[in-house]
Amino acid sequence: MSKVFSVFHIVINTYRRSITIPSEHKKALYSYLNGIAVKKDCKILRINGIGNHIHILLKLNPTVALSSLVQELKRCSSMWLRNNPDFPDFVSWGKDYFAMSVNPSIIESVAAYIDGQESHHTRRRLEDELKEMCIGMGIEWRDCFLSD
Repeated sequence: MSKVFSVFHIVINTYRRSITIPSEHKKALYSYLNGIAVKKDCKILRINGIGNHIHILLKLNPTVALSSLVQELKRCSSMWLRNNPDFPDFVSWGKDYFAMSVNPSIIESVAAYIDGQESHHTRRRLEDELKEMCIGMGIEWRDCFLSD
């Protein structure tokens, strides 16, 4: 019997990184996204964010392609958000997303980092954070990364 343990840290930003996710309603969005993940037999271990992006720590089912899951999360939630009066300014998610695999030994520290998004982003911009992550992993950084 095969055993696969695949955990990813995913970042999805709003279109043009506009502040369109009101903090008082973000838990409803997170619950909706969790429902999509559950239908794909994936498990959201942690989710949080601020008005212009969300971080998801996710255990991926080995039969599901990461790109397909993210596409489904973005597609379904975009429709839901645009039809929900609690998110009047939401246009869409940005075109790109960021994802990196997570070593099992650091899952708890990544979860804590995601939990602290509100305070973290009072000191640091999303763009600076992602640039550092990409460079640290040897990924070429583009200023347009996570644009519209």
